[in-house]
Amino acid sequence: MEIKETKIVEPQHLNQNTLLHYYTANGPRALFSNCDCPMIALKSRDTLLPLLFNSPGKDQAYLISTQQYLNYAKEELAHIKSSSLRFCYKQLIGVLSGILKLCHIDRTLQINNWLFPTSLYPELDGKQVGDITSYLMNKFPRKALWWRSVSPFIDPVLFKTLEDMGAKKLFARPAFYFDSQTPQVFQKRHLKQDLELLQKFEGRVLQNYDFLPKDYARIADLHNQLQCKKYSELNPILSPLFVQVAIESGFMQISALEIDGVIEAVYGSYTINNVMTAPLFGYNTDKPQELGLYRLLTALSIQESHLGQKIYHMSGGAGEFKQRRGAQSHDEYHFIFDDHLSKKQQVGWSLLTSIVNKFANQALDQMN
Repeated sequence: MEIKETKIVEPQHLNQNTLLHYYTANGPRALFSNCDCPMIALKSRDTLLPLLFNSPGKDQAYLISTQQYLNYAKEELAHIKSSSLRFCYKQLIGVLSGILKLCHIDRTLQINNWLFPTSLYPELDGKQVGDITSYLMNKFPRKALWWRSVSPFIDPVLFKTLEDMGAKKLFARPAFYFDSQTPQVFQKRHLKQDLELLQKFEGRVLQNYDFLPKDYARIADLHNQLQCKKYSELNPILSPLFVQVAIESGFMQISALEIDGVIEAVYGSYTINNVMTAPLFGYNTDKPQELGLYRLLTALSIQESHLGQKIYHMSGGAGEFKQRRGAQSHDEYHFIFDDHLSKKQQVGWSLLTSIVNKFANQALDQMN
C-alpha cells in the first residue's frame, strides 16, 4: 500500500526551470560527463528529493557506483606514508571489491543525491523519514536504500530516526563546519590573514549576473582543474551546461575572482535550512601558490556565510587547513536499508559496513 503524501513525481509535473527537472527529464550526463545514471523525483508533503539509481562502470563517478566508491578509497591510500600499510589496505579493498560485486552491491537507490559530495538535506521529521523509507521499499523491493552522508551535527532528527529504524550505519567521512556566528573564530590567525588578503585583492569579484555565456566553460574548467585533475578523476566532471543551469535556475550563488580580465578562481554555493555549502569550487592550478587563490576563495565563501548568518558546511578534505581557520570536525555516516533484500545482498552490505567502520578511522589517522 502506498504511503499517503509520498509519491514519485514525473518530470512534466516539475518546475521546468529547476536542476531537479533537468536531472529527471534529461539525465545528468550532459551536466556531468561521468555521471550516466537514471534519476527520478520523490515528493514528500511539500519537499522534493532526487532519487538516483546506482550505475556501475569504470567511467562513472564515485557518487553513483559503490564499486567506484571503493576505487576512490583506494586512490586515497596514496596519502598514507607507510608503504606496508598502503599495500595491506589496497589488498583488503581489492578482495572486498570482488566479493561485493558478487553480492550485487550496486543494486541501490540513493536518496537525496544531487551529484555533489555534499548534498544538504531539507528538514524532515521522523514520520516523513519513515514514510519515505517504507514507500521506497515497497516501490523498489530489489534495491537497497541509501541515505547518503547524514550528519548528527546539522541533521540530528534524520540521524536519530535512521538509527532508531535499524538501518546499517556506514562511516562516510569527517566533514568540516564553520559557524560564522561564533565570534572567536574570527580571531584565528590564519583566517584573519586570509581576510586581509581578500581585502587587498585588486581584481574584480564577480557574481551570478555578471557572467556571460562565454564564461560558463571557464568556470567549469576551473572546478575540474582542482576537483578532477588535482584530486581525483572519480569526482563528478562538470560541464558548462551545469553552470548555465545552476545560474539560470537560481540553484547556486556563483562568485568568481577576476584578475586582469580573466576568471582565475570560482565557487558556487547553495543553502538549505540556513546551512550553506559550496560544491562548485576551483581555481587555476597553474598559478603560483603565492597568489593565494585557494585562500582567497575560502575567505570569500566564509564572508558569504557570515553575512548570511549561516553555518558553512565546508565538506571533507584539507582538514588541517580548515581547522586552522576555525572549522570544527564532525563525522558523517551513510545509512543503508537492506532487510528486504536477498541474503546475498545483505551479506555484502554487512561486510562493507563492518570493514569500513573498523578500518576507516585507522586509515585516516595514518594520512594525517
